[in-house]
Amino acid sequence: MPDMKKDLHELELLLLENPILKSRFIGVGEISLAGGLALGLTGPCLRAAGYPLDLRRTNPYCGYETYDFRVPTYRVSDCYNRLRIRLDEAYESLKIVSQCLDRLDEIATRGDDPSNTTMVADPTIAWPARMSIATDGQGQSLEHVREIMGSSMESLIHHFKLVTQGFRVPAGQVYQTIEHAKGILGVHAVSDGGTRPYRVHFRDPLLLQPAVAGHDGGGRHDCRPRAHPGLHRPRPGRRGPLMSTTENTVNPAVETIATVSAVGPVGTVAQAAVAAGYSAEVAQGLQVDIERIIARYPAGKERSALIPMLHLIQSVDGYVSPAGIALCAARLGLERAEVSAVATFYSQFRRHPVGTYHVGVCTNALCAVMGGDEIWKAVTEHTGLGAEETSEDGTISLERVECNAACDYAPVVMVNWEFFDNQTPDSAVAMIKALERGEDVAPTRGPETVPTFRENERLLAGFEDGRTDEGRGPGKPTLRGLSIAREQGWTAPKEETK
Repeated sequence: MPDMKKDLHELELLLLENPILKSRFIGVGEISLAGGLALGLTGPCLRAAGYPLDLRRTNPYCGYETYDFRVPTYRVSDCYNRLRIRLDEAYESLKIVSQCLDRLDEIATRGDDPSNTTMVADPTIAWPARMSIATDGQGQSLEHVREIMGSSMESLIHHFKLVTQGFRVPAGQVYQTIEHAKGILGVHAVSDGGTRPYRVHFRDPLLLQPAVAGHDGGGRHDCRPRAHPGLHRPRPGRRGPLMSTTENTVNPAVETIATVSAVGPVGTVAQAAVAAGYSAEVAQGLQVDIERIIARYPAGKERSALIPMLHLIQSVDGYVSPAGIALCAARLGLERAEVSAVATFYSQFRRHPVGTYHVGVCTNALCAVMGGDEIWKAVTEHTGLGAEETSEDGTISLERVECNAACDYAPVVMVNWEFFDNQTPDSAVAMIKALERGEDVAPTRGPETVPTFRENERLLAGFEDGRTDEGRGPGKPTLRGLSIAREQGWTAPKEETK
């Protein structure tokens, strides 16, 4: 048990503080409490939204009411909190196992007969209570075999029939639920009075969860393509909204955008953008820019335009919004899940609104050794923000960057992807203070002043800002390898010809 707790704690630190995991999990796949209840979700998905439903508490069974454990909950059911819930519940499970072991020790200390602790007291349906395990770890002990073979023919007959035939269950039906690790597991069993069930049906806790992601909610396990678009209620033959509530609605036009024909006419983009909630002016601009981006790629390769399109969405919304994801999916003929997969894979794409100035502190090996960890501590203490958090006024947001690809100037801080080289805790805090005061700040390399996050995102989408020749270019540390190669007369090897 101590080793398991130690390993679980190390796993928790590894996962929950991982900046890459946090950037891909926080704010992703959010489920509102009202929406989860309407869908019939249970387990960690619902508890992460704040509803403490756990059958071991609300409808206890198997003696769970005699054990001390808590039901963890959070307020927002996104991927990150659903992970936290599962780790918290792992700790609670270890707590229950520890109490079970303590009770077994108490029984052994008192010298009680272990058979008195069995959960099935009826000898007509329970296997012999004193059926200890053999020395090989399998089968029954020799003492038990000698007893039923030599001292009691009735015991031998009962044991043989119980093992080979089972016991008869009175005719009828029952529905029983238990708290599964993934939610409520229900079993509907029908008996015709025999030793085998007439019918058994399991209500798996994962049955309805695909419906949340916009996949299959009609009870089908193969997720075959539908004959018509739209989400379905969890009954075959029904279509329409999955929930009537509008609470925590992020994208009110998901259904509208989902019906837009893929790679349709140019006007489709603007229409879909307006339907998603963009103003007519913004929608018209998105239409023009998206078509300009797609025109850069050969016919049939339009999907390659997705990454610059996502940068364009960030230049408008300040992050990769649900509406932007649906818009890109509709224009390129992709599923929203495919677009989300790209957006969560690349660290430059944000899944929640960031500040006007997005500050990234490199804490990878070299930068950390050179002072990156101290810089991170200083900027978090000054701003009061943690990783992936934004100030209330929307000016500053922070990120722990895995690598800024500028080890020759370590430790490095980036602001909207512009480099600030050879930083110290004091210089980093001073730079953030200047940004908070609204002052122009000059990066070490690049433009003369730091552009806003949205301005640089438009540049990354492929639209020039006219500042290419501003500021300084690469310095001596970056060019040192090239200088040595020229001094030594080194050249790249020529391609071998067959």
